[in-house]
Amino acid sequence: MRPVHRPVLGPLPRRGKWIAGGALASLSLAILGFSSPALATIAHEPTGAVSQAVLDPHHCRENWHDDECENGAGVTGPTGPTGSTGATGPTGPQGATGATGPAGPTGATGATGPAGPTGTTGATGPAGPTINVGASIFSTTRQTFPPLGLATAVTFDGAVYDTDSMFDPTTSTLVVKTPGRYLLKGRIMWELSNLAVNGSRELWITVNGTNAAYDLSDTGDLAGGRENSQEVSTILPLSVGDRIGLKAAQATGPGGIGASVPAFNTTHRLAPQLQAERLAP
Repeated sequence: MRPVHRPVLGPLPRRGKWIAGGALASLSLAILGFSSPALATIAHEPTGAVSQAVLDPHHCRENWHDDECENGAGVTGPTGPTGSTGATGPTGPQGATGATGPAGPTGATGATGPAGPTGTTGATGPAGPTINVGASIFSTTRQTFPPLGLATAVTFDGAVYDTDSMFDPTTSTLVVKTPGRYLLKGRIMWELSNLAVNGSRELWITVNGTNAAYDLSDTGDLAGGRENSQEVSTILPLSVGDRIGLKAAQATGPGGIGASVPAFNTTHRLAPQLQAERLAP
């Protein structure tokens, strides 16, 4: 708050302050006995004990009504030393992760690595099922059959092929060496004479002596006697040791004649014939 100015009578009262100050200074010098020119010079101006700042006397003589001169404001002193820097504060929290930048270009393909070691060969697996198993046997001689329909075994004396050593010539049969499902077929070529009107001819495939397949044909269409073929077939599961045979019978009536006739050519044996072919395990 600025002080209230009292009425000023003129430059003379303000100057009186300076005159009084100078008189006091001169009196002090006289008492102390100082006569140095330097001190005499100081005696003409107010000392620093009166005010913290030195006033410009010329300014105040020209501006006697200025508050600054009245209040003894001095010239601004020199700037003080700069204060020391304070200690660094703690590190702030980590900011959020920025967005992922775009993918960079694909790098060049690297060199091909060395080949790995060669693995060892695994053990050989078990042999698969054998399918090529079979036999076909035939006869080269004429065989006569009784006229009263008595079943008689057909005899064989040769083999067209036998992949499993199945043919037993002593019994004219095929013996199974490899189990599985077999196609069995028998064929005969009949020579008949003196046929009865109600005559017949029969053919069987047997397994271990038991009938397994059968065919029956009459002779009513064979009046006068002639040759005629007959076949029988079946498919059966068979075991090792099973014995396969063929038997035939004819009923031509009293005095009738029935016989099997060998049939062949330069390439194939046609009849009589007995076959066994393994189809599957």
